[in-house]
Amino acid sequence: MLDHLASFTDHQGGRLRLGPDGKLYYTIGNQGANQYSRTCYADRAQRLPTQQEVDNKDFAAYEGKTLRFNVDGSIPEDNPVINGVRSHVIPMDTAIHKVLYSWVINYSKKNKDRVRMMR
Repeated sequence: MLDHLASFTDHQGGRLRLGPDGKLYYTIGNQGANQYSRTCYADRAQRLPTQQEVDNKDFAAYEGKTLRFNVDGSIPEDNPVINGVRSHVIPMDTAIHKVLYSWVINYSKKNKDRVRMMR
């Protein structure tokens, strides 16, 4: 689907689910930003990729995001504008409801786990 997505030994998280719209939803963690050996690394989960990064296939800003694909791995024509769900630390699971509401269960520091709804 996508080559060269960010990868590290911590905060991978992630789940791949098939939605009722026939699209694949993939969540990816923030790769351990601001923690342990990566304390001084920028947490790119907070920012959205620019159009130039998308055009250049620079996937650095895809950390901590939910990505949506066609089942053949291509990008859907009706994908939302670059303004989607972001800031996942360690997305542990995803649930998708038949009316296309999705929830991401996100583990975070100090037992402050979250459930986020995407529309």
